[in-house]
Amino acid sequence: MKFLITIFVCLIMGNLFAKEQYEVSCDSPGLTTENQFDLSGTVFIDNEGIVDGVFSYSLRNRGNDSEIIEATVERSGTTKLYTAGSINRDLEVYHFQFVDQEDELVYMSFVTNHPDSLSSRLRFKDGLVYKSKCRIE
Repeated sequence: MKFLITIFVCLIMGNLFAKEQYEVSCDSPGLTTENQFDLSGTVFIDNEGIVDGVFSYSLRNRGNDSEIIEATVERSGTTKLYTAGSINRDLEVYHFQFVDQEDELVYMSFVTNHPDSLSSRLRFKDGLVYKSKCRIE
């Protein structure tokens, strides 16, 4: 019995350490002509490319004096890794995608370390899209 418990504990510990953890942050470029978001969060990636994340974000609609909306969300999704040189000459690029058709925030796409200043997106059920530039800390 002790042997089975030891194996079970080892399996659980192995699964805990099999996940990579990254801090993601997104900063809007400050354009008044685009809906934008700022975001910070933590993602955990398992061996199969499944991602779990917790994010705090703030939304700002286009215009000079638009209201800022803040929220926190948890999501599960997928990731794809692009090696250095394929998109960004010097850095690896992660593309995180999260979809939840039942929530107001339907789609989240973070392309970290991408050279484009508006490469990441949040899309809501009402069709509004917010853009930003994201990186891994």
